[in-house]
Amino acid sequence: AEEALRRQSSALENILDNVPITVFVSEAVRDQPGGSVQDFVIRHVNATALRAYGRQRSDVVGTLASVLFPNDRAN
Repeated sequence: AEEALRRQSSALENILDNVPITVFVSEAVRDQPGGSVQDFVIRHVNATALRAYGRQRSDVVGTLASVLFPNDRAN
C-alpha cells in the first residue's frame, strides 16, 4: 500500500510538472481549528510556475501565499 501511494504521488507530480499552466497547491492557515482562513501555505508548485516566477521550488514550498504574492492579499 505504501509503495502504491508513492507511485501515485510521483505520477501526480509528473502530471502537474508537465502541464503548461501555473499550478500552486496550498493549504489554508486558520486563526483556530475550524476558524477563519488567514492565509495559505504553499504545499506544491509545478515547474511551469517556477519558470514563470523565476523561483526555486525550495523558495516556494512551505511559504505563505501572502509572502509570495503580497499585492494579491484581499482586504
